Amino acid sequence: MTILQLTDSLQIGGAERVLIDLATGLRSYNIHTIVGSIDNGPLVSELRRKGIKVIILNKRSSRDFRFLWELCKVIRDNRVNLIHSHFSISHIYGWLASKIFHVPQIATIHGFISNSETRVFPFILKHTNQTITVADDLKKKLSASFSIGNIRTIYNGVETKEDQLIDRQQAKNRLGLRSKDLVVGSVGTLRKVKAYEFLIEAIAKVKRMFPQVKLLLVGDGPQRPLLQKKAQELQLENTVIFLGYRKDIPQILSSLDVYVCSSLREGTSIAILEAMAASKPVVATNVGGNPEVVENGKTGLLVPPRNPQKIAEAIVSLLNDEDRRIRMGEAGLRRVKERFSISKMLREYEEVYHEVLHRR
Repeated sequence: MTILQLTDSLQIGGAERVLIDLATGLRSYNIHTIVGSIDNGPLVSELRRKGIKVIILNKRSSRDFRFLWELCKVIRDNRVNLIHSHFSISHIYGWLASKIFHVPQIATIHGFISNSETRVFPFILKHTNQTITVADDLKKKLSASFSIGNIRTIYNGVETKEDQLIDRQQAKNRLGLRSKDLVVGSVGTLRKVKAYEFLIEAIAKVKRMFPQVKLLLVGDGPQRPLLQKKAQELQLENTVIFLGYRKDIPQILSSLDVYVCSSLREGTSIAILEAMAASKPVVATNVGGNPEVVENGKTGLLVPPRNPQKIAEAIVSLLNDEDRRIRMGEAGLRRVKERFSISKMLREYEEVYHEVLHRR
């Protein structure tokens, strides 16, 4: 079986990480994967290093039929059996190509659908062979908004990578942190939907009780200058540390006392899952798929979005109780192994691929 994983870009992000895990992991199921990307990105080299064929399909305009011709050529030349699309443009062109070649299409919806997408999505999603959502919250919203029945949830999965974790003090030393520092962290692209300005405001409140607190923001993006300015205005230049894009995420997670997700929207957050896999308690906004991942009071604490006070209170409650942090971290690791493992995700996608092909 040959699958074309079709994506809008290969930038750094959680959904793109899922695509890479699918492309590499499905080889163990004798599924050959080709990745077609509408735009280039830093993850292209990673895929190619792992032996995955990547084809960049340069799209020049919103009505670029040469792009569709290129896509059809990829499907024909590589004898693609099934198209698996990710993101809006890929869903649309994947659907067109699937009709031309009579090849089935699966569309995975990774998160929030914008107003501009809602005009075309009902038609596209009703005519794909299978729609996948990464959280039941998203499935319910799609079903209610577009009356789409053929939807299934497959949660994102992560590896536990316990062998890559290091001693907390060693991790702190590598980052130039003191042993007495209490470390809060978050991983993600620095963009508006991540709502890091509220997390920075929360840390200003936490600092009043814990002067030794540090906030590590791992990732980069368009909001970085604004967030740095926010930290300066709150006199947190030495408290909020912008680490930029990093490849040593497990080692950074090892240094944390608490992981925080302040997002306004989420599907199934890879970053939260990785923090739980590193045995870290999580403070997360009660939005999207977060409450499906974080068990409130067991693996972490859920807080309302856009609320620095509640975020601060949750962080403080965990920093005040090391035993509770340890218990929540251990419970989080167990939950990832049971419900959000990468092997479970791969197995469920493999089942869907075969089901869709057998329906034809």
